[in-house]
Amino acid sequence: MGKVLIAGRRSKMVAFAAILALTAFGALATASAQPADIKVIDKAFQDHYARGNYSAAQIDAQELERLVKARFGADHAYYAVALRKLGIAFQAQGKLGEAEEHLKRALTAIPTWLRLSTTWPWSMGGKASTAPRRS
Repeated sequence: MGKVLIAGRRSKMVAFAAILALTAFGALATASAQPADIKVIDKAFQDHYARGNYSAAQIDAQELERLVKARFGADHAYYAVALRKLGIAFQAQGKLGEAEEHLKRALTAIPTWLRLSTTWPWSMGGKASTAPRRS
């Protein structure tokens, strides 16, 4: 009877380890897939906006905002960029109240250290301008 309890306990430990490994692997797979999703949505936003399809650009920007917030958090500069894109999509449609709200949120989402730095990730690609500030 003691052997059955040991085997049962060991089986539970193996099952727990397997579940833990699968959960960790699933989280890593999801996290690694998100940057590609973000780039695809950002490209769709740019295409729709350039063609003047602002309602589709708004939908893309809303999805972009959701994905970027989930991936990087609300205190990341990329989140501020996503909010800005959502704001300009609203502005292009004449929804000025919504545009103002999102553009203000974009300003407050930029971390203080980044606002004070001389570089800024102007695109979702993470390229930064190293040009000195003009007074």
